[in-house]
Amino acid sequence: MIAISVELLVNSIAWHAASNPTLRLVLFVYTVSVMAAKEESRYLRGARSFVQGRFESSLREPFDDGWTPEEKEERPLETSVTIERARSIISRNDSPDIGFSQSINPYRGCEHGCIYCYARPSHAYLELSPGLDFETKLFAKTNAPELLRAELSAKGYKPSPIALGANTDCYQPIERKYRITRGILEVLAEFQHPVTIVTKSALIERDLDILATDGGRRTWSRSSSRSAASTAHWRASSSPGRQPSKKVGCTKSAQ
Repeated sequence: MIAISVELLVNSIAWHAASNPTLRLVLFVYTVSVMAAKEESRYLRGARSFVQGRFESSLREPFDDGWTPEEKEERPLETSVTIERARSIISRNDSPDIGFSQSINPYRGCEHGCIYCYARPSHAYLELSPGLDFETKLFAKTNAPELLRAELSAKGYKPSPIALGANTDCYQPIERKYRITRGILEVLAEFQHPVTIVTKSALIERDLDILATDGGRRTWSRSSSRSAASTAHWRASSSPGRQPSKKVGCTKSAQ
């Protein structure tokens, strides 16, 4: 990866045409310098800035007041996880453009940080940036399994397939520690409830013991896609996630 920094030189050439003293031609001179991407602390992230969300109560816009030299914004990019005690866990929609009516998101934000992710704007509701905050400031709904059990047991509940991880990747790296997705699958298997899972992580292999139970086998199916044919192409174009070869291995394990 190569990061390109472009600096605009203040030098310009201007002159007036003899026949028209008001005519001025300005020539701007640009230089392009190349630096190794590893010198940029954000080179492993999908986004490169803390772009402001549309719902924030205050607007912040940097400007040069001429008093201090230009300073590069450099916030620490360690991933932080906030425990969230959710009030409900099944989200519902009636959109004709979406192939499911129920979904569960064990987390808010996603450390995979795919730059093309449609879920990024949802972080703006928390007055956080859809950019780097989306992939560094995460929320874990640790009470999701108990909420799910209560909602599935409620009188009048009508079963329909639940999409697991519609607004986040339910198998992103922090799932190794919090194991919320596994707890949800245990409840769904107990109720023999249909579920669909979308993930780019091979961590799903950890839970094949649940998905392969009598309850789970009848209520889920698998599919796989690859954005790159080779590891070299994946490294050049894809965001952090699972290598193509490991995706193939994961698919074979699920057969």
